[in-house]
This record gives sequence, structure tokens and C-alpha cells, in this order.
Amino acid sequence: QGFLPAITGVLHTFGSDLKRHVHIHFIVSAGGLKLSGKAERFTRYIRRKAKDRRAKKRAKKKKVAVLL
Repeated sequence: QGFLPAITGVLHTFGSDLKRHVHIHFIVSAGGLKLSGKAERFTRYIRRKAKDRRAKKRAKKKKVAVLL
């Protein structure tokens, strides 16, 4: 399962010179809370997802090779 990261967003409507300059800033954590309540780093989550994806690709290639 995924996790819930901490995200904060701020809408700015004017620049320091008080001219209209609409833009948004976001700060996103490098990790978050899993549904179980345990903390997890984002990089660990990405590595696990990539490993799962590679395993599925390998299994699919084997299946195609057997059919040939």
C-alpha cells in the first residue's frame, strides 16, 4: 500500500513589488505515514514499487517465451 505524505501549499497573488503575480508554492515531505500508522521514507516506497514492476515484467517475458 501507499502512504500519506505531508503537503503544504500556499497561494501567492502579489510579488514583493505589489504587482499581480499569481503563483503557488508547495512543500512535500520525503516520506509519510502508511495506513498502519508507521512512518516510511519515499525512496524506500519507490524502490519497492520499481522492484515489483521489474518482477512483473520478467514474469510477463517468461510467459511470452513459453508461448513461442
